[in-house]
Amino acid sequence: MDMGAGTRDYTKQQWQTKLVFFNKDLFGFNFEILDGDRIFCFADEEYQEKNLAGVMVEERSGSEAILELQRLSSLYNSLVTLRNVIPLLLETDDIIREVREEKDAYVFVCNIGKRRIQNLGAAFDKMTTEYDFVYRVYVDKASMIPYRIVQRYGDSEIRTTFEGITVIN
Repeated sequence: MDMGAGTRDYTKQQWQTKLVFFNKDLFGFNFEILDGDRIFCFADEEYQEKNLAGVMVEERSGSEAILELQRLSSLYNSLVTLRNVIPLLLETDDIIREVREEKDAYVFVCNIGKRRIQNLGAAFDKMTTEYDFVYRVYVDKASMIPYRIVQRYGDSEIRTTFEGITVIN
């Protein structure tokens, strides 16, 4: 992460996540995220945060739950974001897109200009920057499952890697 004045920082965050996609709606998913000392859950428009002992710390429903989801950093550049934003990336005329082939992956590269993908992938936020936002999505050739997203803007880069994905049909 570029901290300004040439200072660079490296931050690593890790979550264990269980996702269930049950329809194509923006919020057509349930999840459970283990984040160190907390468990975040979302199901049927209800958001819950619990400690590791299962004691409720926070609970929200309806529009308040949706606002919590939009702020949840573990969903930024997530499989949820990808599922929701890919149609926008393909339909928006002024996005520069390219697919590259590497040894074990297809790499979808898109320059979305001076915009950033919103946390859940529903839309773009316009940015007032000197640089464009470029996303690279790596898709495993064998499984066709995305396993990495790299977001570049200026000299900064955010990398997200998905590991241990199990698909249940």
